[in-house]
Amino acid sequence: MEHGKWLLIAAVSGLSANLQAQQQEITGLEVGGFELLPSFEYQSLYDDNLTRSDTAQTDSWASVYRPGLLLRNQSEVNPFRINYLLSHADYYSSSEDNYTDHYFSALLGTEINRRHRLRLQADFTDGHDDRGTAYSIGRGDELSEPDTYTRAGADVIYSYGLESATGRLELNAGVSELDYDGDALNYQARDRQTSRYGGAFYYRVGPSTDLLLDASQAHIRYDLALDPQVPLDSDERSLLLGARWEGGANTRGFAKVGYQEKDFAAAQRQTFHGLDWEVGVTWQPLSYSQLELSTELDSRETNGAGDFIKSRDYQIRWQHDWVERLGTSLTLRHRDNEYVGSPTLREDDNRLLQLSTVYQFRRWLSFELAYRHDERDSTVKAIEYDRNQYRLAVSISM
Repeated sequence: MEHGKWLLIAAVSGLSANLQAQQQEITGLEVGGFELLPSFEYQSLYDDNLTRSDTAQTDSWASVYRPGLLLRNQSEVNPFRINYLLSHADYYSSSEDNYTDHYFSALLGTEINRRHRLRLQADFTDGHDDRGTAYSIGRGDELSEPDTYTRAGADVIYSYGLESATGRLELNAGVSELDYDGDALNYQARDRQTSRYGGAFYYRVGPSTDLLLDASQAHIRYDLALDPQVPLDSDERSLLLGARWEGGANTRGFAKVGYQEKDFAAAQRQTFHGLDWEVGVTWQPLSYSQLELSTELDSRETNGAGDFIKSRDYQIRWQHDWVERLGTSLTLRHRDNEYVGSPTLREDDNRLLQLSTVYQFRRWLSFELAYRHDERDSTVKAIEYDRNQYRLAVSISM
């Protein structure tokens, strides 16, 4: 299960702790008691291997336009957020890689009373997979355009107990649906629905330390099986024990370890039992410098090879403000993907390095200069690659 997917996102904003604080102070337009914050980002980038290929490399300059709108209130107790972002890219030497994506999310929270809290959240994406990623790994040059899809999801989270109470309970339930564009059977076989539910119990053992027990279950159902006798439908379960803490002003984090199971509907696919963990630690030795460490062991849905992907992630990120308006961010990540059930016994080692520098010229205007290098080593030599990307971005916000 993808418990910590937000911990291990490869893209880095480049804003360090103080610069992020400046962004949070931004105020927008007053609209009927709410705050409307428009934003716009322009990126000029160069990519030397768009299709992640080892032999047929395609390079190009590109312009990326990212306008957005955020409507929110100022309440932390009863938060309300609606967010929209459009992302459009034009590649000058490779129009096959052009795309237009839409992202929408909404959040509504309410405190029924001091002990009962409810949070509803939903998201919708009309997006794409870059050529050479996801289902087109190793054959991105065969596509005439990126694969496109829609993804929608909704979650409800109920919390019981005072924030200062010895014991607190959190229950959650949600659904999501993934639908790829295309009528061919190999596209229909990617479409799936996921229903999930779970809960976590927090037990306070100190002023800033909680022990926790986290249980979850998910049901994954595919619309179509290329082989009707061997569908990819499965049920996932996990049980994790851990802790969450704040060590004064300098350190905070969480750690969970336990058991996970993936049980396939098809007897021909082997049920998986194994270890599961999720760890995230933030250390801030100085007010202008921060170090983040995270790691995760999880199971992910296959992208065409094997029954599922057993994934191990390790990431370190350092953020530092050199002066009030200038900060840098460095990210290193390693992901090991084992394709369980693959006839080729495939295993990929994916590595990422990203360096970003942000200059906050004005409260409403910032500039970013970034470099990214990613590469893959694999037991399947045909899908190995390395790639470099250089990016200059200008961001404007209210």
